[in-house]
Amino acid sequence: MNKLHKISIEFKVSREDYHDVTTLLYEGTFDIRVNEKGLTFRGTIQQYSTSVTNLYIKG
Repeated sequence: MNKLHKISIEFKVSREDYHDVTTLLYEGTFDIRVNEKGLTFRGTIQQYSTSVTNLYIKG
């Protein structure tokens, strides 16, 4: 039986890395590995957000 897993991740992204990271996030499906829980599976992003509206603006 397939089990569902909900994983929340928070990470800081610099202005310089913003474009590369969002490009990856738009792909939406990833290989997930959580070593501490012994989990490995193919996962899909359901929702992501940022607290900053435009990381292209300096500061």
